[in-house]
Order: sequence, then structure tokens, then C-alpha cells
Amino acid sequence: MAGLNNRQEQFGRNKSGIYHADTMSTTIYLNYHGFGIWRHLMGNLKLQHFFEDISCLTHNLDYLLYHHRNPHWYENQCQYHNCPEKT
Repeated sequence: MAGLNNRQEQFGRNKSGIYHADTMSTTIYLNYHGFGIWRHLMGNLKLQHFFEDISCLTHNLDYLLYHHRNPHWYENQCQYHNCPEKT
């Protein structure tokens, strides 16, 4: 038998600016959160029978259970300031 249980998390924050006529007109914020869960369980059963005439009967039974989750969340925000009026 063998198995694996692994969890990882990821975080990210970004801030960007848009300038108009050397003045910041928009600030953009991006927040990111994600995690991953990886799991598996594996088993093997092997049965063998040897006959007197040097022949062999073999039976293998394998089982694999696999599960993976990887949700992510994104949040975008825009802040407008010092924007020129549209004409």
C-alpha cells in the first residue's frame, strides 16, 4: 500500500496604475488566493500458485483512488481618481 496527501496554498497581490498626462488616473488592485489538495491511495494484491510441473498461475489486483481539488479566487478592484472629464 502507498498513499499521498499534499496541500499547497498560493497568495498574490498586485497593484497597477494608469497614468494620464503624468497624473495617476486609475489604480487597479488584484488579489488572488488558491490552494490545491492532491490525494491518492494505492494498493496491490498478488496471488501466485506454483504447480508441480513448473507452471504458475498468477493473479494481480490493483486499486488506485485519486482525488484532486484546485479552487482559486480572484478579486479585482479599480479606484478612479483625478480622471479628466470626457468631452
